Amino acid sequence: MSITRKGTGWELLQSWYILLTLVPFGFTSFLAFLYTFLRVKKITHLLASVVYLAGIVGLFILVDKYPDQESRPDWFDGAMFGLLGLWIVSIIHAVLIRKEFLLRLEAGEEKEAVDHSTMRTKIRKEMGVSKNPVNDVLVEYADEDLSVRVCRAILNNLPFAPNFDSYRDIDGAVRRLNPDADEELLRRAEQIAERDDGVLKVVKTGIALDRVDGGLGIYTGIKNSVDAIKNKDRERTFEADPQQAADAGVKALALAYIIASLYDGSPVDRVKSFLSTKAGQEALIYFAAVEVALPFTDNLAQASGNWMSSLLASTGSEAEKRFGQFAQGESLETAKGILQTLSQSLDQILDQTRNNLRPFIEKTQQVLPSIMNVTDSVTGGAATALDLLPIWKLLCARIAAEACATKAAR
Repeated sequence: MSITRKGTGWELLQSWYILLTLVPFGFTSFLAFLYTFLRVKKITHLLASVVYLAGIVGLFILVDKYPDQESRPDWFDGAMFGLLGLWIVSIIHAVLIRKEFLLRLEAGEEKEAVDHSTMRTKIRKEMGVSKNPVNDVLVEYADEDLSVRVCRAILNNLPFAPNFDSYRDIDGAVRRLNPDADEELLRRAEQIAERDDGVLKVVKTGIALDRVDGGLGIYTGIKNSVDAIKNKDRERTFEADPQQAADAGVKALALAYIIASLYDGSPVDRVKSFLSTKAGQEALIYFAAVEVALPFTDNLAQASGNWMSSLLASTGSEAEKRFGQFAQGESLETAKGILQTLSQSLDQILDQTRNNLRPFIEKTQQVLPSIMNVTDSVTGGAATALDLLPIWKLLCARIAAEACATKAAR
């Protein structure tokens, strides 16, 4: 049975270092562990190499100092047997570390491939030769980026949300869905990203959602969410904050528009395809938690279950009017049709969020302000920087990336 996903053949080839321990008296055992240290950078392997090298050096010193059997002290034979035993130990040791060595080596090669892919994406973007709008966005978000950390903190605090795995190009999205993806699958996904007009629409939608002075002119909702969990006396209803409610309505329409741009079929089929990707699930859960649940907990406390209908009704035609500036005509009508189906999924997510609301608010209150370096005094204009976090740009690029990965696998 294979230890890694690379198969038995690769594992046997990478286990050649064990042969170095079979050389008589362990003369090259130290080289075996020096090799494994250089490959996986595990310090205990280096220490083992030093020990086995010391044993060989000690052997040569003893033989050189006591060349004649008559001159050898009583402890000489015991020392020689000890050094011979060290050789046997090195063989057993090399076999015992094999499993961990192979797993670390596999992980290291995967990380190297990711780093290489990220560097390639960066260079192509810098040189102006990239034709992949998804990669051009994703490469901007390193693992320590504030937007990535906020998404991870929020989504990882909800038990029904997928783990927020960070990646910086289409290759990462493909491998998230299919860890065994080959080069052909990666190539097809990249081609889809470069040629599919729907992918470009989704990327542009994400950019528009995060721009205050262009596109839709709305906020990320982060500041309002921070304010909501800190200001316990604030009334948290759609009617009490029509601006935030309108923003949420626009984003709901934007999600429906994204689904319409990426997938074919009936509204039900399109929503199903969208939710088959982890990025789609993340976007819906993020929307439900940050744009609806946290700012409007009083609405969520109601047991009606028709929260999205209430939200859209409270905004009147404002959300549709504002989104119409971005997507007009047939696209807007298609999005409105999909939103009816999508609202059912969002209500289900909101119901799950409501059941976990108290621990979620407590964890968010602890984690989010510390990540964003804000305090209880952060309100209004002082939190402008929070409004400008490009989180929807990131989420939409991930949606597009995983849609490309799904289509490439068909």
